[in-house]
Amino acid sequence: MTSLRRITTAGLACGALAALGAGCGDDDQASAGAEADGTKTATTLPAHRTIQLDGRRSTLEPTLYTTSTSRDPVAIEPIAPARSDAGAIVLPVDGGQVDAVTGAGSIEHEGGFRITGGRKAVVVKDVFVDTRTGDVFGLLNGSRTKVLRMDLADLDPVRQDGRLVTGEIDLRLAEPMARTLNEAFGVKTFRGGTPFGDIQTRLEV
Repeated sequence: MTSLRRITTAGLACGALAALGAGCGDDDQASAGAEADGTKTATTLPAHRTIQLDGRRSTLEPTLYTTSTSRDPVAIEPIAPARSDAGAIVLPVDGGQVDAVTGAGSIEHEGGFRITGGRKAVVVKDVFVDTRTGDVFGLLNGSRTKVLRMDLADLDPVRQDGRLVTGEIDLRLAEPMARTLNEAFGVKTFRGGTPFGDIQTRLEV
């Protein structure tokens, strides 16, 4: 009877402590056991936050111009409001949303670029970057098309002065873009995976 009374009393006390938000002996023992075997309790990471984008830029540094067609070198020029800066093309960011920690999401740009070879030109406007899949879309001669592929291993976003800044991400031609260039310039030079350059994005967060 005494043992039963002790068990019942302990159970009631534990219930009262639980109601007050306190723990019982088993929790203390578990904690002590965890410390004894060297394990630590998990630390809760900050919650990811999706941010809406309306500002800053992506800087595109093309290298495709070093590839030659049968007669003329390929040149890449900005289409306003994109602009040229020391050989790079600066595309203004005007929309989209990304994860403030990982950079995963979508980034929309104004303007675009023109690829010329001789008297022929291929125009890409309204560049849309999907940092979840690595696909880059644009209006290619007026039709929305996958134009480039990104190496997401280079995404590597960091915080700098209140901005989210990606790494310099390797870009390569997507198959539809390569096919369009070959048809426009009358060559067989370009393929899906042909190096195009790199891109780095700075976003207000």
